[in-house]
Amino acid sequence: MKKQTKLFETIKRKVFGPKKWVEEVSSVLHMSHASVYRRERGEVPLDMEQVGMLLDHFGIDIGEIFHGQGEYVHFRYLDVDVNDIENYRNYINGIIRSMVETRSAMKREIIFCADDIPIFHLMAFPDLTYFKLYVWSQWMGNIDHQMQFEEFVYQMKRNYIEPLFLELKKEYECVSSREIWTENTIDPFLRLLDYYENIGSFSDPGSLGKLLDQLESLRETLEKYTIEKEKAEGASFELYITPLDFGSSQMVSMVNERSVTSIKLYTVNSIMTSDLRFQESNLRVIKGVLSKSTCLSHTSERERVQFFKGFQSKIDQLRNKLKV
Repeated sequence: MKKQTKLFETIKRKVFGPKKWVEEVSSVLHMSHASVYRRERGEVPLDMEQVGMLLDHFGIDIGEIFHGQGEYVHFRYLDVDVNDIENYRNYINGIIRSMVETRSAMKREIIFCADDIPIFHLMAFPDLTYFKLYVWSQWMGNIDHQMQFEEFVYQMKRNYIEPLFLELKKEYECVSSREIWTENTIDPFLRLLDYYENIGSFSDPGSLGKLLDQLESLRETLEKYTIEKEKAEGASFELYITPLDFGSSQMVSMVNERSVTSIKLYTVNSIMTSDLRFQESNLRVIKGVLSKSTCLSHTSERERVQFFKGFQSKIDQLRNKLKV
């Protein structure tokens, strides 16, 4: 019964409130509190179906229960293929569900470490989102390498997925967040624009200008959030600038007493884990980064203006270089 005991210990750590766990388990398994307590004490074994129901409901990786304190960490992964539009819808809907769950919790927050522009900021600007998907599809060989950006956008628009973008954006704006950027967070996006312009991926001379216009609007929105310390839907927002280089982007969603980390792979894909050992270690690192970062939402106006002026300057430099 050691594994069953460990399962209940894990559930207790994930549920906010000393007695809430038994109410939630009772609801999931459709049994009385007394029956739940007998299983928690190890007097009655759970069957495999009940174990599966609890793992799914509480977002527990099976490795947390069956692999002890070893070196293994279990991740969830979804391969994103925009050729399979239902696959992509499931990907976006999965992020939306995660945001909804976070928003509905008593204690909730997102911490985003950004070495590239976070997806939530791109969602308000469909062409920027389409460009990232275009780049991903080119890299993965999911589209003809001769396909130009405008043709790709035309095909994507036929699938009517932009309402999902707006829904994800709205859910993000309902959840308090702290975002840690660097002076170079915008650079990967600008390098991609430069590269794809140089290899002739834009058939319309106005496309690149439109993308840069939307990037400027993104900058303006980010600055507004930073100054007002809140997003459009009223959730609190803090922007930090760190001198450290993350090497990859990651998001930690904290829901009551548990957290889930999503680590970006390449341009679009990501892996997720709720492994407790990983969360504890990762949050210690993030707290260390925060302590050495400058919070532009609370610092002097001069530092904030300097950061956003540099952001705009990089966009202007690319405009001048490409003459758009």
